[in-house]
Order: sequence, then structure tokens, then C-alpha cells
Amino acid sequence: MPEHLHQTLARWHQILLEIDDQIEALSQDIEAARPEELPTGLGALTAEVIDREVGEWTRFKNRRQVGGYIGLIPGEDSSGEGRKQGSISKHGNPRVRHLLVEAVWRLLQFQPDYRPIKRLRPMLQEARLRGQSARRRKLIVAIARQFAVDWWRLRTGRVKPAELGLQMSWPSAAALKARNPALRSAVQEDVAA
Repeated sequence: MPEHLHQTLARWHQILLEIDDQIEALSQDIEAARPEELPTGLGALTAEVIDREVGEWTRFKNRRQVGGYIGLIPGEDSSGEGRKQGSISKHGNPRVRHLLVEAVWRLLQFQPDYRPIKRLRPMLQEARLRGQSARRRKLIVAIARQFAVDWWRLRTGRVKPAELGLQMSWPSAAALKARNPALRSAVQEDVAA
């Protein structure tokens, strides 16, 4: 490789490492802002970013408003007496929508007693066995929509986690390490071992 190209790449590599360090520091700050219990499988960073993107959960009056804000409601094509519902509208906050769908994939593993997962698990397993990936994705979106509504209900005090079948736990060691230097070194030792 020519020397000038090597020097250019070395400069870009240094810039990317600095950006990566800044992203890591900001992520730790966001995670550290979440001191309370969370549903097991929902990370502190995900929960905090969702809450920061939404802002005030109390501004929503009903579940339709929550689904509409996130864009996880079916699109509609209506004319006269005919009414046809299609795929999700995607009119809403794409970052929250993405985080919710991502969180549901984790909740499938860590929250087997969560009501929407319990209800749709047989259909998810059937779709997996038949190789119907599109059907699985639709079911995941349905669970994400319900989780968004349930998160709104939790954040506004309308319901307790146990009523929804959610198991709660404290944020992971990764979130806590930013606040506790002793824990940070213990986590690093665990990773190194």
C-alpha cells in the first residue's frame, strides 16, 4: 500500500477511535441516568432512549395515541363502505419504533411470562418451523405495539409490572459500571477471564 494512503488511513482510524470513545461515554451517561428496576431483557440504554425520545408519557390519553406516535398502527385505505387495513403506517418516531422492535426480540428470550409473548408464542413457533419469516416479523411488530402501550401504562402508573407478567430486575452490570469504579474494574476482570 502506498505510504500516503497509509498515512490517510491512520488519520481516519484515529478520528474513528475518538468518535467511538465519545459514543461509549455518552452511552454510559445515558445508562447511568436509569437507576430504577427495568423489565429483564430491556437494557438501561434502550429504556432511557425510549423515554427521552417520547418525552412526557402523560401527554397520551389512550393507547391509540401511543401507537400513532410510534407508527406501529395499521395503515388504512378506506373508500365509502370499504375499509382495508394494511401494513404499519410508519408515521411516527422511527427511532422509538426501531428500539421497541429490537427490545421485543430480547424480551422473547427473557420474558416468557409477558402476556403478549405468552399469547403469540405458539404462532411465532409455527411461523419459525414453516420458515415464514415475514409472519414472524409481523407478530414481533404486534408485540412491540403492545409493549409500547404497556410501557406507557407502566410509566404513567396505570399498572404494575406483575399485572402484565413482566419480571423486573436492576440494570445490568454494564449500566452500573459507569457509576461505580470498583464495579467497573470487576466487570473488566470478568470480561478478561
